[in-house]
Amino acid sequence: FYDDIHDIKIKRWKTVTIKADFQFIPQIHEIGEIILPDQNASLRPPFLGLKKFENFPKNSKDTKFSADDKTILLTLGKEIYLYTIETKTVEKTNLKPDFYPTWAGNKVVFLETENGQQILKLIDGKGEQTVAAFDRPFTHPRLLGSPNGNYVLIEENADNTAIYYLIDIIKKSRKRLSLTETAHNAAWTSNHLVFENDAGKIFALDPSNLQTTYIPAAYTIGNINEMDS
Repeated sequence: FYDDIHDIKIKRWKTVTIKADFQFIPQIHEIGEIILPDQNASLRPPFLGLKKFENFPKNSKDTKFSADDKTILLTLGKEIYLYTIETKTVEKTNLKPDFYPTWAGNKVVFLETENGQQILKLIDGKGEQTVAAFDRPFTHPRLLGSPNGNYVLIEENADNTAIYYLIDIIKKSRKRLSLTETAHNAAWTSNHLVFENDAGKIFALDPSNLQTTYIPAAYTIGNINEMDS
């Protein structure tokens, strides 16, 4: 603010009231280049707008954020890397893009082909673990890990029809979902799966008991969160 200076005369035993009239001085502080997140990046604070990360590969693509927003899984060419936000370091992994790696909570999950089988594996602080095996390999799978790290949904599109397998990471069990109607655009909230049917209506599925609940028509897949449920 500008200083507000007054010259006054005060008579003995009298009181003089002075009203301050401060004026604000706007200032611009440069905080660096701002970029919007990748389409796969976290869309909750603090990643609605990002200060450019140091040492972050410029040619990276398909970036995915861990649930705690501390680590980024990214594709660079034909290699998969992990970027740690706190240390600003990039680490190459042994994963490949055709492993379809993604996050389940703060664990990396992926599909690897071994002896004709596709094996769902995870990597956490304890190393690499096998979660489930599939004798019939997927053709065009999409892996969706739950933010709480307890489940993985595998979506397989065959003949324009989506088939879903729900894998319980804790119990290391799997189940093909028998939905009562055609479902598209699967996504996770914190603890629920949400789908869109052919009529454009949204329904939620509780992975713990497979019960479904229809969502009011005002909602879309993109604006549902756990507080709404």
